[in-house]
Amino acid sequence: MPSSTETIPTPTQIAEDYKEISKQMQLIDKHLLPLKNSYTMSISAVDDIGQLSHLLDRVADTIEDDKPPAR
Repeated sequence: MPSSTETIPTPTQIAEDYKEISKQMQLIDKHLLPLKNSYTMSISAVDDIGQLSHLLDRVADTIEDDKPPAR
């Protein structure tokens, strides 16, 4: 029989550890959510800026096309 000082956890200990880990994960999620939302908003803003830039290019092209010919 191997001499080991390691003990095998009981089902109760495993359940308690699981509860503690779940609590810690909820805390992590709670702190990460604002960062995740901020990141998502940043990506969305970059996308919006790209769309706005495209629209402004189209407006500029339309203005150029609507100019009367130079005499």
